[in-house]
Amino acid sequence: MFRKILFFCFLFFASVGAMAQLNQDALRKIYFRLATDSTKKDSTLLIAFKIKDAAVKEFGSQSMEYFRALNNIGVTYSEREDFENAAIWWRKAYNEIQKVKDFENITTTEFIYSNLKMRYLYHVKNIDSANFFSAKYLDFKLKNTRDKRTNLNVVADVANSFEEAFGAQSASRYCKQVLILRKELFGNRNAEIIYEIDSILCKSKLKNLQDWRYNLYSVLDTVYSLAKIDSMSRAELDKGNSWKSIYYAKEMMDLTSLNGDTSEKFIVSLQRLGLAYQDYLEQDSLAKYCMFKALNILAKNGLQNSVKTVDVLADLHAIYFKQHDFKNAVVLESELLSISKMLPDSLKTYVAALKAIGSQYNSSDAKYDLKNYQKSSEYLRQSANLALTIYGNKNKTYSQVLTSLGGTYIHYGQLDSAEIAYLKAYSAYHDVNTDLTYKLARQLQYVYDYKGEDAKSNIWLQKALEIKKLNGDTVNFNFINDLYGLVAGATALKDWKNAERALSRMEKILIENFDTKSQEYERYRSVKVSYGLQSGNFSGLDTLMLNNIKLIEDTSTYDQNKSEILRSKKNYYQMLAEVYLRQGNLKLAQQTNEYAFKLSNFDSTQVYLFTQKAAIMSKLHKTDSAIFYYKKAIVALGDKTSSSSEIAIPDVKMSMADVYFNVGNYLEAESLMRESLTQINDFMILNMAGFSEKEKRLYNRTLQENLYKYFSVQSILYKNKPEINKTAYNFVVQTKGLLLNTSDYLVKMINSSGNDTLKQQYAQLKDVRKQLASAYQNGPNKLSIKDSLENIAKKLEQQLSFNSESFKQFQDQNNIDFETIKNKLGANEAAIEFVEFPYYNGEKLTDSLIYAAYIIKPNTKYPEFVVLKDGNLINSFVKNQGVNGRGILLDDQLKNPEAYKALYNCIWLPLKNQLAHVRKLYISADGITNNVSFASLEDSSGNYLIDKYDLRFVLSTKDIKNNISSDFKIDKSIALFGGAQYDLANTNITNDALLGNRSLPSDATGQSKWNYLPNTLKEINSITSMLKKNNWKVDKFAGADASESSFKELSGSKSPSIIHISTHGFYFPLNTNISGKALSYNHLENPLLRTGLVFSAANEAWLGKAVENGKEDGILTAYELSNLDLSNTKLAVLSACETGVGENVSGEGVFGLQRALKMAGVDKMIVSLWPVPDKETAEMMQKFYGNIAIGKNIAESFNLAQTEMRKLYGAKPALWAGFVLIE
Repeated sequence: MFRKILFFCFLFFASVGAMAQLNQDALRKIYFRLATDSTKKDSTLLIAFKIKDAAVKEFGSQSMEYFRALNNIGVTYSEREDFENAAIWWRKAYNEIQKVKDFENITTTEFIYSNLKMRYLYHVKNIDSANFFSAKYLDFKLKNTRDKRTNLNVVADVANSFEEAFGAQSASRYCKQVLILRKELFGNRNAEIIYEIDSILCKSKLKNLQDWRYNLYSVLDTVYSLAKIDSMSRAELDKGNSWKSIYYAKEMMDLTSLNGDTSEKFIVSLQRLGLAYQDYLEQDSLAKYCMFKALNILAKNGLQNSVKTVDVLADLHAIYFKQHDFKNAVVLESELLSISKMLPDSLKTYVAALKAIGSQYNSSDAKYDLKNYQKSSEYLRQSANLALTIYGNKNKTYSQVLTSLGGTYIHYGQLDSAEIAYLKAYSAYHDVNTDLTYKLARQLQYVYDYKGEDAKSNIWLQKALEIKKLNGDTVNFNFINDLYGLVAGATALKDWKNAERALSRMEKILIENFDTKSQEYERYRSVKVSYGLQSGNFSGLDTLMLNNIKLIEDTSTYDQNKSEILRSKKNYYQMLAEVYLRQGNLKLAQQTNEYAFKLSNFDSTQVYLFTQKAAIMSKLHKTDSAIFYYKKAIVALGDKTSSSSEIAIPDVKMSMADVYFNVGNYLEAESLMRESLTQINDFMILNMAGFSEKEKRLYNRTLQENLYKYFSVQSILYKNKPEINKTAYNFVVQTKGLLLNTSDYLVKMINSSGNDTLKQQYAQLKDVRKQLASAYQNGPNKLSIKDSLENIAKKLEQQLSFNSESFKQFQDQNNIDFETIKNKLGANEAAIEFVEFPYYNGEKLTDSLIYAAYIIKPNTKYPEFVVLKDGNLINSFVKNQGVNGRGILLDDQLKNPEAYKALYNCIWLPLKNQLAHVRKLYISADGITNNVSFASLEDSSGNYLIDKYDLRFVLSTKDIKNNISSDFKIDKSIALFGGAQYDLANTNITNDALLGNRSLPSDATGQSKWNYLPNTLKEINSITSMLKKNNWKVDKFAGADASESSFKELSGSKSPSIIHISTHGFYFPLNTNISGKALSYNHLENPLLRTGLVFSAANEAWLGKAVENGKEDGILTAYELSNLDLSNTKLAVLSACETGVGENVSGEGVFGLQRALKMAGVDKMIVSLWPVPDKETAEMMQKFYGNIAIGKNIAESFNLAQTEMRKLYGAKPALWAGFVLIE
């Protein structure tokens, strides 16, 4: 019975305790629910006191529940920012706890000590009380926590709090406590290094010093493996996140200390720490400290001449560069390379050392100048050559060195060299599972993009995408960005098929991995709209934009602030208005544009909105309103500090001109077009030297399109306003050949000057111009910054103009005009500048092609402007005559002698009356007229132009020079190439060879061999004999010696006065239907790669056989030729077929061998316009050199030779008129 009573008593008291606990829990739930509502602060405090009362009643004043309730009241007052009352209740809790012996509730006691500690640290700021309660807190915490790493972090946290509250000195006692714990955990060396680093840190002037010190003293809460920590440190360093890298590197040092502080991993941790610290200039001494510490440890262990020492020295070398301590860096290089040579596996270590040093001279820390470029490229070339010897040409190390070398070439604008280095690197190693291969593909994509070779750029971008895809990395944002890049590249090429394919791939990834309301989907829709606007496929674009607008209005979807949401919304309404405008829905376009205006808040996009509104008004035939908004756009641009307005204002003026053109106000249209062209032209002349090749082409294309519009207005006004002819002609001569004049030719002229100062000045100018170009594109900039850069550039230009004749000539071309050229002409002389342009109808450039000519004579006030007959007719007629055809047989020309009369009527007859009394005539062709043999144009009486005029051909009439009596007074030297053995294994001469011409193999498919040309050998033998008799220095290359390598050896100082090449020539239009593995040329985008000359041993490569490593293939493309330095050569004679043809580019001439020769620095050239006959060509060349031998100048010698040939073969111009001298 007693047991039953006892049992029921137990149940009773347990249920009472349970009920009390239940009451406490219910009150707590109410408390925490109210605590989350800032409007219920009074209710929260009330509940906190009820919890206290319930705790006393149910559990007593010495219970855990009571102490917790007291602490809770203090917290509640603290959250109300009533810190005085909070402290009263926390002290009450502390005092009550002291009354209870052996109170063991860790959590409650810890909270109370911690709260009081924080109270005196931050609210009252009483250092003595803060120290008292911190000591209580730490004693209690360390006694009850067994994990030493946790304890270390607790003490480090207190030290951090004291430093933040009272300064670094106040934290010293706790820092010492941390060091004691570190000694226990990681050993003396670790604690010593931490102390020394801390001493250096404390001397710095960092604003957030306490954070740096806490990072230094604390340890990671979660223990990772050493390999994981190492990987994390390297990854953060690669991403540029030095703060996190330092944290992980220090943790790595802690972990490696456990295994002994002399281990290699410990040294590595010091290296990681030093490299991470180097990104903070305030702590540059820390970076060096870590490296010197590592070197000292290595030396103490007898490893001062080890691979690890070389590795640390290479990192120290990088740190010196970071700190711009180049003096110590140079000293260290000697030690680094010296130790590398002493090691057992010295060559491999030496490769790595050379690569490390070379890479630093190309780093962002090195000064951008010629000396650093030379050092970087030299070290890396040495490393690459040595790597090739050690590892062979199919090795990852060799590939890595070449990749670094390519980076140096890119940094200094040597894109061709970068291309070669990257292609070799890719060939050496391209494992699709590695980042190196992906990086190479992206670098090649970048090179081709920068060179403007969009097709190749897209190919390499696709390779990069495939690498990501093979590795299953398609959700990676880099992969998605690559797809966006592919869309942009394909769109630029108007390759709509590939752009659509990339968009489809992107959409598939988004469907599988992202919600339709995600920002990635939003971006995709924007890109698709941009693509649609450019491709002309406007269907459905409005729906895409409306979806984005709806999405952006749901602000809960984004972690964005209000201004960002507003900006995105405005941008989308702006794009939507453009969509409506293109779709022809002008009412909605106007409404949407006005709404975008309301959202713009007078930001920089208002300029675009003004021009958009003007375009809408123009479409609505509201001319005055359109002009009004264009003028507002110009005013807005004029108010901008951004230098981009220098580019935008001319564009707006051209759009205004379009409006006037459409309503027939041609005078206003002409005035605005003139202003626009003047500004664009001035901008290009000023900045072209600093542009990339792609930028040059882009700006030049814009300039040419605007010129076409101006020519169209001129063709309407010129009869009643003849002064317009002078303005138009000045634009032509100032812009013609602009790309050529600012291409590699200019760089070569400066680099071959032998003047280091000049080279450095040009490198500096390019760098400044790059900064300015960036300033033009990156939105608002302070005027002072822009002006400062402009002043630097101006000074450099003045220095270059003073020191470099080549650069001065380029800058001075803007001063060449009609008056200058007119004054160069003598009596009975005239110049003709042909222009080709598509007619502009106010809406677009049409397919109607117009040819016109400017005639300049010494006694005229303005140039005479003559519009020729139907340009499309001239174009098709010239092409149909085979003049521009590839591999057209000679017989076809001989059978059609009327062609020359027909061309005379189309091209020359309209000019005839203006050229009465003219004897000497300078001609600059454009478009298809580049392929016309003017000498052979025949009038109705059977007279050729060569019979009436002394014809001189120039790339531009600005190139007209005064007569020179002799071109070879100083240097009489010539290199002759002929009689090449195209097939070294077979020297038999076929009948085809005896009857052939100097063009493609006779089947015109490129699948047959090149035939031997016996008359080319006779030709150079005859020339040799004539010139040697007149004391010329002759170098003859015949047979197997007539090789591509022999020709390339002439580059530089060995370049003679004349280079004569007698061989086969070729030219392929883009994307012909010719097949055969030999022809890898016809699909290439760059026209300089589709034309060239053939040297000995070419048949093997032509038929697709592999060429031995290090040997030339015997096929010299114009691209290869353009990269040579032939600046000493006054004349190049290309005695081969089609050497004067190529791709015609309006305003730029022929992109082929003649352009390549100019880029290589050749002054004059003799080239052919069609397949020329072997025998008659040899005959003409002998006559030409006969005149040269007796001292006549080049032009006179050529004209006399051609006149003699005309007398011999007058009725057959194909036999004598195929060559032209271009001066």
